[in-house]
Amino acid sequence: DNDLDLHGKGAQRRLLWQLTSRFAVERDLTIEDGRICWDATVPIPSEEHKVRRWPPITMHDPETLALIDGFDLPPWPENLVM
Repeated sequence: DNDLDLHGKGAQRRLLWQLTSRFAVERDLTIEDGRICWDATVPIPSEEHKVRRWPPITMHDPETLALIDGFDLPPWPENLVM
């Protein structure tokens, strides 16, 4: 329910992550009155189970975790509440 300043620092990177990782585009993306809206709370179907567990859990091996921890990620945009 938060608005995102698309020109704010780090906003485009976070938006790209949201658009590619959090939901099924064909099902949960809408454009209304010039605003892009997406529902990241709807579980994505899984081939193993009827729906994916929510909140999602991502499992990584120790080597991958070490690489992720080494990223110099930008801070979240100031206008987003986390």
